[in-house]
Amino acid sequence: MIDPQPLNPFNSVTSRLLLLLALATLASNADTSGEEQTISEIIELEYQMEKAMVRGDTQFLDKRTTADFSFTHGDGWTHGGAPLKFETKPEWLNAIKRAPYDFRQLDSVEVLQLHGDIAITRGHYRARINLENGDKITFSVWYLRTYVLRDNRWKLLTHLTVDGPAFEPSPEDP
Repeated sequence: MIDPQPLNPFNSVTSRLLLLLALATLASNADTSGEEQTISEIIELEYQMEKAMVRGDTQFLDKRTTADFSFTHGDGWTHGGAPLKFETKPEWLNAIKRAPYDFRQLDSVEVLQLHGDIAITRGHYRARINLENGDKITFSVWYLRTYVLRDNRWKLLTHLTVDGPAFEPSPEDP
């Protein structure tokens, strides 16, 4: 009489393939989890940046933007014209330090693309700015932003207004 061998699930080719498939699924889920964490981190940074602009917190903004950061205001450039204004990092920080905004409210933000150490976001915000002459203007814009991972921190490289500003009556509250 032949003694049956105990069943070893790792002896068959099918079992080995199933094991490889399970390991690949775990690795894929780990990558997705890392990507989701990166996306959450970038979206949180978007909100932090908006709050810092309202506070006039140039120290925070300086740390979270690249040395070659630029801010393009207005969508004229998207139609072959000129933007309303183009600011380098020093020009932008100088404008922000006087805390000109009553509010900057993100209505929408999403990470459109993630390529290793580069992320592209799209968003929409409403804001009320206090002009130097005392006038207040409420407006909204759609934008694209490019972030880069430098020194293990996400930093804003560019802001491009792609639609707007759309001006509206200035309400008392956002």
